[in-house]
Amino acid sequence: MPAKLSAKQRHRRDLELTVPQCCGLIGRGSCDGRLQADHVLKVQWMRWAEGDRDEMVADARNGWWLCEWHHMLKDRKLLRPPLRRQDLPRTVEEFAAEFKLEPIIERHFVQ
Repeated sequence: MPAKLSAKQRHRRDLELTVPQCCGLIGRGSCDGRLQADHVLKVQWMRWAEGDRDEMVADARNGWWLCEWHHMLKDRKLLRPPLRRQDLPRTVEEFAAEFKLEPIIERHFVQ
């Protein structure tokens, strides 16, 4: 029997099956490096959510692909202009509504 996948491994697998593999921030300048699976809403923010954390981490609706360059800029909060709510994949709103994370979107992403 194959080994059970972790929540992060399930997230990457589901992203590969459902989301086109191109940088989610391609309109924000040139891309550099290989694509990496990333959570749009950080895993640390999920501690305020209602629901099973493993299920939230594995949910592909909260995912996108970023090149190494854009991933680094996002993680270090160096993206200029800052990420706007309309820059996020449409599935993130559905994910946030299900797990009561709308205040996180309102706090961390410009309207």
